[in-house]
Amino acid sequence: MAQFPSPQGPNLTGSIRRTSQYAIGHGAFTDVYEGEWRRPGFHPMVVAIKIFRGVHTEPEKYQHMMRRLLRECRVWHMLSHPNVQSYYGWCDSRDVGPSIGLISPFARNGTMVKFLQRKPEFDRFQLILDIASGLKYLHDNGIIHGDLHGNNVLINDFENACLSDFGRARIIGHEGYSTALNAGCTVFMAPELNPEEDDETPAFSLMSDVYAFAMFSFEIMTGCFPLCPPGRPTPPPYLIIKRVHEGKRPERWYDVNRCISNPLWLWLEAGWRGTPTARPTMAQILLALPGCR
Repeated sequence: MAQFPSPQGPNLTGSIRRTSQYAIGHGAFTDVYEGEWRRPGFHPMVVAIKIFRGVHTEPEKYQHMMRRLLRECRVWHMLSHPNVQSYYGWCDSRDVGPSIGLISPFARNGTMVKFLQRKPEFDRFQLILDIASGLKYLHDNGIIHGDLHGNNVLINDFENACLSDFGRARIIGHEGYSTALNAGCTVFMAPELNPEEDDETPAFSLMSDVYAFAMFSFEIMTGCFPLCPPGRPTPPPYLIIKRVHEGKRPERWYDVNRCISNPLWLWLEAGWRGTPTARPTMAQILLALPGCR
């Protein structure tokens, strides 16, 4: 079996204890548990422990997941921003099992999806500002998030939105950071990420993040699925991809409660344009957003 280097970031082995029997969150390949970080001279801190599931079953799966884990740590440990979930370090599997655990602050308010279910009247425009700020920070540092959606945004104790889950993030110009074709949430994936020809390579870029941000912002502001009229059933992924390639985008009348101002609508339309180079940058969007309430 291949030998892997230690993950980047502080080694917290021996000071982390898992306190929840059952996972409090799930990803495509991971489970998140509540835990406790004991530091000499400090009160124990409640933390989140991200564990890759199924790594003990097959050697091939173990190697694949270790590569993902190392890649995520390499991105995550570099980041420091109020709208990006912090990374404390990692611990050995003997502390948390079955894989190495990645340690981060425990977000008591949960994901943005669950938060808005509890507080539907919360200032949704502020959440968009938070996400835009975090995404611009990533882009300024040459990082593509690659998987923006409501379960990958956490709400911290101050009710600020924080980008999380960098398992599909990509550092521009670094080898070993290609992102799989099926990565991401289909409705927020730009058309270039689902090529119509089988021999085409999906073109992940800063602009595909911008597309995701625009579609996601529509969903945040309206509470509605972006690609079909309100009240209609959500179409399956293959039909979403087909509609996007046909030029289907949210229509103005889908916003039945007029939650989106006209200036914001114009920026969202620009963000989900079909041609990547025609989309604005996150810096341009963030600069304009305060005037779009």
